[in-house]
Amino acid sequence: MASKRKKVIPQPVSELRVQIDEWRGSKDKKHRMPKKLWEESARLAKRYGVSLVAEGLALGYTSLKQKAHGNWDPVKKKSDSGVFVDITPPPISTSSMMSFNEIELHRPDGHWVVIRNADSNCVSKVAGMFFEQGR
Repeated sequence: MASKRKKVIPQPVSELRVQIDEWRGSKDKKHRMPKKLWEESARLAKRYGVSLVAEGLALGYTSLKQKAHGNWDPVKKKSDSGVFVDITPPPISTSSMMSFNEIELHRPDGHWVVIRNADSNCVSKVAGMFFEQGR
C-alpha cells in the first residue's frame, strides 16, 4: 500500500496564515479580506504554487489563482440585461438553404451567442465584437 506524503507548508505561508486567522477572528462578515493579505497570498502562490498556498491559507483555489495571475476584478455574475447585436444576413437562395451551419461562441463570463447560416466574414466580425465586449 502506498503511503501518502504529507505536504510541508513553507514558513512564510504559515506566518501569513496566522495573520489571516487573526483577521478572520475579528472581521465583520460583510467585509472582504484586505487587499494586503490577498497580495501577499498571491505572491506566495507564485512562489510555492497555488494549490499548496490555497490549502495552507484555507483560501479558495480559483480566487487565489486569478489574483496570482493579476486578475483582481471579481468574477461578474450573469446579468439579465444583455447586449443584442442585430445582423441582417444577405438574402438566402434555395441552394444555400441546403447547408445549415451553426457556430456557438462562449465567453469566460458566461455569455454566449449562436450564429446560424452566416458566411465566414460575418462570423469573424460578430466573433470579434462579441469577444471584445467580454474584456
